[in-house]
Amino acid sequence: MSASTPSYWSTVSSRLSQLICGLSGHQLLLSAEPGRLSLKCMSCPYETPGWTIKERSRDNRPRRPAAVLVEQHVQG
Repeated sequence: MSASTPSYWSTVSSRLSQLICGLSGHQLLLSAEPGRLSLKCMSCPYETPGWTIKERSRDNRPRRPAAVLVEQHVQG
């Protein structure tokens, strides 16, 4: 890639803005994609590695009801 190509200057500009943004603090915004969450900077192309979201398994087994607190009042 030579210094005269537009992609070279685009890459240099992107890296420079990311460096400046990193020094002053990224403006992170939560980004939700199917199966994935990550944080993306609004001012530069920085993005965190993120988290993979697993879908809950859909088993049809009956579940045990949650514990319930029962009070008994004794009159006497």
